[in-house]
Amino acid sequence: PRAVGVSKQDIREQIWGYMESQNLADFPRPVHHRIPNFKGASHAAEQLPRLQAFKTARTIKVNPDAPQKSARFFVLESKKTLLVPTPRLRTGLFNKITPPPGATKDILRKCATSQVPPERLGRQDRISKTCSIGNCLTSSNWSVPAPVDPAR
Repeated sequence: PRAVGVSKQDIREQIWGYMESQNLADFPRPVHHRIPNFKGASHAAEQLPRLQAFKTARTIKVNPDAPQKSARFFVLESKKTLLVPTPRLRTGLFNKITPPPGATKDILRKCATSQVPPERLGRQDRISKTCSIGNCLTSSNWSVPAPVDPAR
């Protein structure tokens, strides 16, 4: 049952306000009306290679938003196929990015951002039809374990 007077937008506004007031966001600011880049996003992404689901996946879908830039880099560094949804569905549903063999970390970082079109750095295919993807990990089903406190 939905709480009376509370909408998804109300919750977003509360979270955006909290992130701004507590200085929890990184650039770009302000965070209102966007998927915010949060402090600690890179650290969270560093945990991905430890997940069993990440280890066994061959193809991983990661959203194109700034907080997930490091996650996209780790997917490419692990020599996995990266699926990135096409922003605002301009063309196709996903960009399928496979970096070139022997790519340096600098090239992988560029592939993981929008600095350079991926088709200039690696192999990129647009996926625009319904398809079945097996053994695929998506950013919406990650479960990153909490960091271990070395004092414990």
